[in-house]
Amino acid sequence: MATELISAQGENTYAQGELNWLVGGWVIGNPQQDNIDQEAANVAETFLGIAHMNCVLCHNGRGHLDALSLWGKSTLRTQAWGFASFLSHTTTSRVPVANAVNNQPYYWAVRDDKPRVLADYTLGTTTGNRPARTLIGTQRTVPPVYPFTGATPNPGENYRAGLARIVTSDIQFARAAVNYIWKAYFGRGIVDPVNQFDPARLDPDNPPPAPWTLQPSNARLLNALAQEFVDSGFDLKELMRRIANSEAYQLSSRYEGDWNPSYEPLFARKLVRRLWAEEIHDAVAQSSGVLPNYNVANFSSFAATSPYIGNPTFGPVQWAMQFPDVNRMPDNGAVTAFLNSFLRGDRDSADRRGDGSVLQALSLMNDNFITSRLNSKTAPDTSLLGISKSMTASQLIDNLYISVLSRFPTPEEKQTALDGVKDIASATAAENLLWILYNKVDFVFNY
Repeated sequence: MATELISAQGENTYAQGELNWLVGGWVIGNPQQDNIDQEAANVAETFLGIAHMNCVLCHNGRGHLDALSLWGKSTLRTQAWGFASFLSHTTTSRVPVANAVNNQPYYWAVRDDKPRVLADYTLGTTTGNRPARTLIGTQRTVPPVYPFTGATPNPGENYRAGLARIVTSDIQFARAAVNYIWKAYFGRGIVDPVNQFDPARLDPDNPPPAPWTLQPSNARLLNALAQEFVDSGFDLKELMRRIANSEAYQLSSRYEGDWNPSYEPLFARKLVRRLWAEEIHDAVAQSSGVLPNYNVANFSSFAATSPYIGNPTFGPVQWAMQFPDVNRMPDNGAVTAFLNSFLRGDRDSADRRGDGSVLQALSLMNDNFITSRLNSKTAPDTSLLGISKSMTASQLIDNLYISVLSRFPTPEEKQTALDGVKDIASATAAENLLWILYNKVDFVFNY
């Protein structure tokens, strides 16, 4: 997958989705080296977890990264140029769709010039989004050199194919991948943030000089998982199975004894996380038994006669986890606003966040997406409220708790429901209890 994204070539980003990843590094305002730099920075951050490559593509690390990265503070801009040079033969170009007006709409082509039209990474620029690329004596170009091992493309090898080969054979590629998956399961990485790896602080057998410390909270675990990932042929299912079956993953969020915040990076208990926006949406839809239907523009009814790629229709979408994108999905209206209140980001410029907010609380209390599922009169017989109509008070409470919170009520909670919600078997009381459960902190957090 990484090789395909790094080395993809083609003439139409509509037909070849993998081309769009490199196009994402295109920078408004030339020179071409700005595009090369951003594409290289994206490769380092995405596949190696090293965001500081973006820093040294502008300036030497010393004086800028001294307190942030032991590797970064001693890395030169010329070394970063060598990394970027692997992309120096690549161009991204806009290609108007047939019969387009004023070149709109357009798609992109990603090409490697043949025969070799472009030189290696060229110095001497004085404009653009990064500082001037000053000549090194009489040297005008920088050849491709992988800064972590000194590897170069094989004779006659396509530069980006060589980069993909070198990156994916680097154990750091496996470390970064393992760390991404670990964070998805645990809420934080063994190295966290996951894109801030410091290559000089990862080896427990060669620790960094004081006052620096090893960066991973458990370096041997990270390295062992990375090596197992390589040995398995980069089998993601096997990695996830390994993590899910670990004692660390199966710990309770409860901790017997006095909790010390310094234990958190050691994963001494299950770390609680707020659900993603899509998870909350789907949990409400599933637990209530009232499923929505969204006709997502250019997705649900992508007709076979489409002038772009001719895909058959996908049909209506019911689950937020099915949405093809984040921006404006699913309706560019009220449901979109509900989801956005839970900070789902946009996959481009805004990261997904797990913060809480007053807006989230208000959405759970008052938003039509919630309240429309609390009306017993309009609820279908197959819905949670519809099924609960014929139950006793005790059964109804149990059913609502297990459906919404995936657990039965404690004796105290059950007694409170029986005492506090008058005539619990009535439609209004059932609606009130369901509303209360959707607004319990338990509902929006993974324990």
